[in-house]
Amino acid sequence: AFSTPVNTNEMKQHFKISPDLAGGRKDYDPWDNHPSYEEVDFAHRRGREYVVRLPELLLAYTKYSLQSETAFADDFGQHLTSSVNFQFQTDHRPKAFVLDHDISVLEKKEQTDVLFYTTNLNNVGVTGNALTADNISHPIGTTIQLPNSSDRSIAIPMGLRTLSPAKSSVMEGTLNPNPPPSPYQASFDYFTQLTPFSVHFKLGHFNSLAWVTDLATGKPVPDAQVSVGTASYGSMAQKIDSTATAVTNAQGIAMLPGTILLDPHLNLINNYRRDMPRLVATIIHGDDIARLPLDYYFSTSSDGEYGGAP
Repeated sequence: AFSTPVNTNEMKQHFKISPDLAGGRKDYDPWDNHPSYEEVDFAHRRGREYVVRLPELLLAYTKYSLQSETAFADDFGQHLTSSVNFQFQTDHRPKAFVLDHDISVLEKKEQTDVLFYTTNLNNVGVTGNALTADNISHPIGTTIQLPNSSDRSIAIPMGLRTLSPAKSSVMEGTLNPNPPPSPYQASFDYFTQLTPFSVHFKLGHFNSLAWVTDLATGKPVPDAQVSVGTASYGSMAQKIDSTATAVTNAQGIAMLPGTILLDPHLNLINNYRRDMPRLVATIIHGDDIARLPLDYYFSTSSDGEYGGAP
């Protein structure tokens, strides 16, 4: 910061920063598109500082030198009385953990996975449960050792297909980064499933409709068992007692009761808090399973998607 207004062009011409902000590139000048603001039209206050932001982020844990000769001038044409030459050291990047898709659906026949992103962490513990089509909940867990990538953010797959006890399952649990990146959040919840099914569910007052199709082919799935029960996040990978059941016909459609039976007091719909109970549809066909919470995260309307699940 400066005690008088300074133009960005002066910084570009007369300040030398090492290591170079362009990262050694000769075809790129980081100052070219950096905005310059004239501040001489505003009243000055005693003690005010004028900040010029650098056009690039600095490297982590790096020693920088900043040099300038007396040719450097402020917006009033006043020059430095002596040259500038000082050094400073940046710190390590703070520990960080990001799970973008804490709710996800993975197609059974594809080799997809859920990624999380880490910075300066040692490992991530994965715990949870996986529910298979036989309605048995299996404990799952592993510790993912992270590569040594000091001060760089790296994407790491959870390895859900290896964790799952079957090719199709519903999985829910917790990721525990080590060391904890924040004193305010030490663990991160996830809910995912490996399924071949696309499920559309229309919840009505007198009756409801479930339509089950195959994700790979788009064809209807006949003879699939559809059940509706009640659960909250945290118990999605457990067996759920059914309030109503039905079987899909040749078009993959199953008719079920509406909220007059499933939720007569409307206590289970529009629950945004994940620890609150909600209606949940479960689809089982052979060795395959899908689970659809009937809530905000999976809701759609004629205007588009409401929730955040991919």
